[in-house]
Amino acid sequence: MKEPIFQRARYVSYVATTYGVEERSAGAHRAASKSYTTEEWFDWYETHSLSDGAMDEAIQQWKADFPCQQRNTIATLEKEGSRVSKKRARDLLNGAFKVYLRDVCGIRKVAIELLRNPTKDLERILWKWAQYMNSPEYHKELDRSRQIIDEYSAEAQLRQEQRELKLEVHRLRAKYRNMRSLHNKMSHNVWRNLSADDRQSYEEWQSGAMEQELNELTKRHGYGKVR
Repeated sequence: MKEPIFQRARYVSYVATTYGVEERSAGAHRAASKSYTTEEWFDWYETHSLSDGAMDEAIQQWKADFPCQQRNTIATLEKEGSRVSKKRARDLLNGAFKVYLRDVCGIRKVAIELLRNPTKDLERILWKWAQYMNSPEYHKELDRSRQIIDEYSAEAQLRQEQRELKLEVHRLRAKYRNMRSLHNKMSHNVWRNLSADDRQSYEEWQSGAMEQELNELTKRHGYGKVR
């Protein structure tokens, strides 16, 4: 239970020190100055929950350095830079984070509640979740958590990657054939009426970049080269 409480304190400290002013001019009112001092930020969050926007920032901050054995794989996928690889990197990170939250708090939603709410509400949150754990909804959530773990096993990851690669290969093959067909009927009028996206795709086809990307994808998936 300590980790989400620590992460909340970390985020509050970040907000207070980043956006708080050291002091206002004598006699200036907070509403008039439209600013908080560092101390006022700390005081505010002692009794207030994080907003949805603040929660997004706090979770992203937490995700950036939580223990994750797949960091190298995620970094490799992000560096690859394709639409498929970036989505795969996001899915791996999100899946690993969900499993991590389950490990540190038992239930992911408890960790999120502890991150969102001030520590004065800790007793209320734990009582609420003690009641929840005796409900049918809890057992449904438990089953979903187990499914998340199964989904991110090595075998499941490989299957998912192959499915995504297959879809991307089919998408890029269709795009390649469309550009080849477009080339056969290319004229000044046709070019003038193309959208910006189609012009870019045609230029990628004409330069050979599209064929190279397609062949790399098909090689990874196991198809033959494009003909």
